[in-house]
Amino acid sequence: MMMLTRIALSLYSLLMALVLVLLWSARYFSKTLKHQMGDRHFFSLPRGLVGVSSSPQTWLFFCSSAGEYEQAKPIMDRGLKKGFRVVIIFFSKSGYDFAKKRNETAAFFLSPPDTLWHWRSWLDALKPDTIFIVRHEIWPAFMFVGSQYAKIFLINVELNPQKSEFKHKISRILYQRAYGIFVVSEEDKTKLEAFMPLQRDKIFAVGDTKYDRVYERTLSAAKGEASFLPNAGWHERPQLIVGSAWLPDVELVAKAFRQILQKAPSWLLVIVPHDLSQSNIKKIFELLTESGLKPKILNDDLDDFMPANGGSTIIIERMGVLAELYREAHLAFVGGGCHYRVHNVLEPAVFGLPIACGEHYDFSPEARLLVKQGLLQVVYDEKDVFRWWQTWQNKACFRDEKLVATLEELRGAADRIVAKVT
Repeated sequence: MMMLTRIALSLYSLLMALVLVLLWSARYFSKTLKHQMGDRHFFSLPRGLVGVSSSPQTWLFFCSSAGEYEQAKPIMDRGLKKGFRVVIIFFSKSGYDFAKKRNETAAFFLSPPDTLWHWRSWLDALKPDTIFIVRHEIWPAFMFVGSQYAKIFLINVELNPQKSEFKHKISRILYQRAYGIFVVSEEDKTKLEAFMPLQRDKIFAVGDTKYDRVYERTLSAAKGEASFLPNAGWHERPQLIVGSAWLPDVELVAKAFRQILQKAPSWLLVIVPHDLSQSNIKKIFELLTESGLKPKILNDDLDDFMPANGGSTIIIERMGVLAELYREAHLAFVGGGCHYRVHNVLEPAVFGLPIACGEHYDFSPEARLLVKQGLLQVVYDEKDVFRWWQTWQNKACFRDEKLVATLEELRGAADRIVAKVT
């Protein structure tokens, strides 16, 4: 069986090498392909990969793209705090670029082709003690070679029911190379145990690291942007924020906000668009103006927007400040759900904000969970928005303690994984 596996992987590696030659030749004819191939090291080891590390351990993370990187980040941070060396390999150029923008301090590289000889040379240089693979980035040659160098742990694993039977068989073979498999829920654990009954002892339900990540990232971002609201008088006014807003979200909330101002004229509507292009800002400004809300566009300086000037609506034309704005708000409407897919509902939730969104929330597992537990209000028209506001206005308390407690329970996956690994 082992001999057949080696032969199959050798043939697979030759095929991948052939694909590499074709892509390398075609990069001159495609800007997209040229971008994807850039910064990759196919014929030599990248600088920074080779060298003796003084760290007690080396943790290697294989992430497909930015989403997987974000899910692994809490584990990386805990490894760095222990003094371990952390190295990240991205399959996607977008994940690599994202880490650059985030000023990632750990070493990170783009993956070579998935061949036996590429990975042997890379892992010979890295000498990892532990390998983490996030979600579905299960490459045959990497799994086979990696398991010969270190313990492999799979993080946030979910079975994809849409996979063909052939792909399921391949996955079952590759999963056997893992030392431990961490799934999100007991339900996922039961499914995976049925999928690979002889490997039950290596499957653990630990929760989802995305809850750790959004909590830590949001609080960190809010701290880092503490200078954004100097003397603007925001603390003196209750605020309804529409985060990651699209035009349908703004239109819906604006209709309700006119009613809100009749009942409570001190309220402030804060619009934070998802798309900060000039054309989109103009459309939002015109829509709010037509609604009679007299909006003001603000970017770097809020000092001129004081409560005394009678303004009721502002549009934030600046990136990277949504976390702090959520921290200062009283109610949060998360955009995207009125026309397509709701954006991140966890960002305002970590501050205990009462949250609402439009009807298109099914794509987000976090939104589904919060709706099921009655912690996320789904609205369909302006009357629903007004009733949601009125409920919390009557309570005179704009912190959802049940939501805070729920998110506290959902956190902790990263600590549980690190405890198992170390």
